[in-house]
Amino acid sequence: MSTDELRSSGLDRRQFEPGTVILKEGDHGDEAYVIESGRVEVYCSPGGSKVVIGKLGPGSVPGEMAMIDSAPRMATAVAIDKVTARVIPRAVIERELRKSDVFVRAMLVTLVQNVRLLSAQTVGSGAGPAKPWQGPS
Repeated sequence: MSTDELRSSGLDRRQFEPGTVILKEGDHGDEAYVIESGRVEVYCSPGGSKVVIGKLGPGSVPGEMAMIDSAPRMATAVAIDKVTARVIPRAVIERELRKSDVFVRAMLVTLVQNVRLLSAQTVGSGAGPAKPWQGPS
């Protein structure tokens, strides 16, 4: 999504100060975020030890996986800098997914499940398995 598209999207804007937890591993996800400015560190905590998965900046969308498969969040996201982001509510994502082809939706769910599985194998994430694809809703 371009900066102009974000401005005209009508999505709420939220700001996070450095050190603020934006998403928490294991939580149910009701929204994702499109980062407009700032950076976010993403990590998981298998066995209580912090494993950094990566850092995200403008244009990134933390929280997207829980929106697609309804499984708990597999990682925590914390603002490194002051972060400005647009909030994408679950209802918006669900509406857009319903508009897409059933094959595309199935591919997205499969992709998310594969990312969760690979993350669990490599990092030891305790987020648990994703729900299997249930077909069109």
